[in-house]
Amino acid sequence: MTTIAYRNGMMAGDSRITEGDSILPDVSRKVFKIRGGKYRGALFGASGDSEGTMLLLNSVRHGVQPPRLKNNNGLLVLPNATIYMFGGSVWEIVKAPSAAIGNGADFARAVLAYDPEATAADAVRLACKLDVFSGLPIHTVCL
Repeated sequence: MTTIAYRNGMMAGDSRITEGDSILPDVSRKVFKIRGGKYRGALFGASGDSEGTMLLLNSVRHGVQPPRLKNNNGLLVLPNATIYMFGGSVWEIVKAPSAAIGNGADFARAVLAYDPEATAADAVRLACKLDVFSGLPIHTVCL
């Protein structure tokens, strides 16, 4: 699973890879800055299985309709800081200044809600301490 959070121009994600209840020794990048196309400059992060994450990332990179995915969530932040969340079939706008997805999202949201000075990386760092499916190192991308 995963923890990805966004606040104030920064998206952060953990890098733990799990398979069932097992923690694998590798790390994975789960947050990206889109370098071209319709969403150039946007930030993207996804939680769930690797195949679904890549399908969702490619749909954003190419500006096409996202596939239906039952095991993945996504976070997309446009260069103007508009936040969208993907929950299986469509992107929906988030009417808040921050957001979090993944298994550790509740921990990350608590940090963002109660500490106005906390960054997205701070929120993910705490989630990594409390959620067995999230782990260091943390990767970040910025608008």
